Amino acid sequence: MTKNFTYVLLMSLSVLGVSAQEIKLIQDGGSGIALKNTSAGFTTHTKNVNGIACQDFSGSAKVLTMVKGAPALPVHSESVIVPNIGNVSVVISYDSYEEFDNITVLPSKGSLKRNVNPQLIPYDMGEAYTQDAFYPGKLAAISDPFILRDTRGVSVSFYPYQYNPVTKKLRLYKNITANVVTNDGIAGLNEINGGKAHPSNAFSQVYQNLYANA
Repeated sequence: MTKNFTYVLLMSLSVLGVSAQEIKLIQDGGSGIALKNTSAGFTTHTKNVNGIACQDFSGSAKVLTMVKGAPALPVHSESVIVPNIGNVSVVISYDSYEEFDNITVLPSKGSLKRNVNPQLIPYDMGEAYTQDAFYPGKLAAISDPFILRDTRGVSVSFYPYQYNPVTKKLRLYKNITANVVTNDGIAGLNEINGGKAHPSNAFSQVYQNLYANA
């Protein structure tokens, strides 16, 4: 099913808040489209929850993971125009990472409705906090392709912070590169007839606000 304009608009609003200073387009064409995430250094902001000092990222990142009961970690997103046909995938690389010990990350309260007062929802460390593994586990991911007018795009999300709640280790990955590759030999989702995108001039400003490579 074709993703609608509302979905794309919501993604663009989240992107505008955080990605401009953190994500850079380093390649557009040839072997693919490459974005690089360069996160700022780790700064400690703690919040006391039931006597436990928890790392709270809400003051340093405008978008956090929102799986209820799982660690609330920064997410940085950007969208790119991809070819009109073909299967889209992502190849991820990074330079290095810093590791910090004895960290407890504040859990997410989940995605709350507007009529819910978040102050009334207690923090709950759910099943994710019993797993001896780094969460969320992936350094970057892409959405399913969506269509906006006469363009086909994907949203690329970066997860530079990875947290193991059992060992209480927090990692900050540096210079994560996501190479978005389209294989026109394999059918993909939400294809547009024709092999190359031709953005409409009437929507050029919308495209420039949403896409890194418009």
